[in-house]
Amino acid sequence: MEPVARRYIPQKMLFDTRLIERNLRENFITRKELDDHLSKLADVEEKSRKVETKPLGMQPDFEHGDEA
Repeated sequence: MEPVARRYIPQKMLFDTRLIERNLRENFITRKELDDHLSKLADVEEKSRKVETKPLGMQPDFEHGDEA
């Protein structure tokens, strides 16, 4: 399989979180480009909300009557 040239990869795919490791490994992006991209992202922490979760099937929930 022939290698893909960077110019054929859409900009939004270069920094897609699912593809960053591969794009770094394949030299489609450099660590400096990634750092620059990340530094330009807006901080949206104030828009987030905390979500509490419990691992499924890992621990009994004694509070709701489950027994070990």
